[in-house]
Amino acid sequence: MCLLIGMTAAGVLAAASSLTATPARAKPSNLELTIPAGAAEAVAKGETPVSIPAKLQFQPRAKLLIRNQDSVPHQLAWLFIAPGDEYVAPVSALFQSSGRFVCSFHVGGSIATESLGTASSGLAPVWTTLLIGLPLAGALYGVSTLMSKLDSEPLVDGI
Repeated sequence: MCLLIGMTAAGVLAAASSLTATPARAKPSNLELTIPAGAAEAVAKGETPVSIPAKLQFQPRAKLLIRNQDSVPHQLAWLFIAPGDEYVAPVSALFQSSGRFVCSFHVGGSIATESLGTASSGLAPVWTTLLIGLPLAGALYGVSTLMSKLDSEPLVDGI
């Protein structure tokens, strides 16, 4: 019975916090990155092309479209993009987190990335329920066991 009460209370708390604290899942904004013609030459001169951002900021579940309009292949993270090619993929396929990654179209050879959040799992309320409910159920069981012993044992001998 205590387990049922504890898990029910935790489930209500998890559902309430999930509804109030989590904004509606907005469609993540996708990214487009075009490597302009002459990018390799500019980087060789120590200049990053103006159209290339210094940092890629991305949301979980966003997609990235990379176009290589340069005459040479370029690299971003593990991906090699041939001249004239396009590549579309989830950002998470290239970057698992914020950091610096190999980038052939930046002076210095790397680009900073920043994740603007985390992809929440649909199981978050379940884990919250378990993490709150099981200790709560244990505490309720302990209190009920203690109370039942106090009810069955005399407080003073002979009374």
